[in-house]
Amino acid sequence: MQTARAVTVLAAVAVLAAVAVLAGCGSTKKQASTNASGTATSASTRIDAPFIARVNAVCARAAAGAPPFPYPNFDPVHPDLKLLPKVGAFFARRQAIADAVPRQLLRLGQPATGQGTWARIVVLAARSRAIADRQIRAALASDVRGFVATLSEVSQVSSQLGRLSSEAGFPSNTPCRMIF
Repeated sequence: MQTARAVTVLAAVAVLAAVAVLAGCGSTKKQASTNASGTATSASTRIDAPFIARVNAVCARAAAGAPPFPYPNFDPVHPDLKLLPKVGAFFARRQAIADAVPRQLLRLGQPATGQGTWARIVVLAARSRAIADRQIRAALASDVRGFVATLSEVSQVSSQLGRLSSEAGFPSNTPCRMIF
């Protein structure tokens, strides 16, 4: 089963990489606009509003199905060795929800505008999933170092996704902030 999942993940990453390459083949014509934070962006980075609404619907369904984190005192930087496997088990149970999101996003097709930005978002979302898998394995194995090592990667990818989603035109309260 683990091999089938690995093949599925690799296939999804390959599809996402192909989408990223193909999305870069569009027009280079750009018009300036301003995103929600007031930063100048080009029109080619913005994703059309109807597509954003469809993406947000996918993320909202996923977020609604995700149970709340049951360990409010858990410190990820200094994890409790006895609690870490429980945290890993909780994250693993949520993975079925998270695993469905990339497939659902691919099924949406391409936005009318901002294809290159969308491709980068989808690739980063897949990267985030790979990091989450490593984080879960480390937590389940009570590997404190391995778990803590993933934190900076999670933060970096999350920051990149936040910046890209803002440039793309997602509102700051998008349900996808918790999913990507």
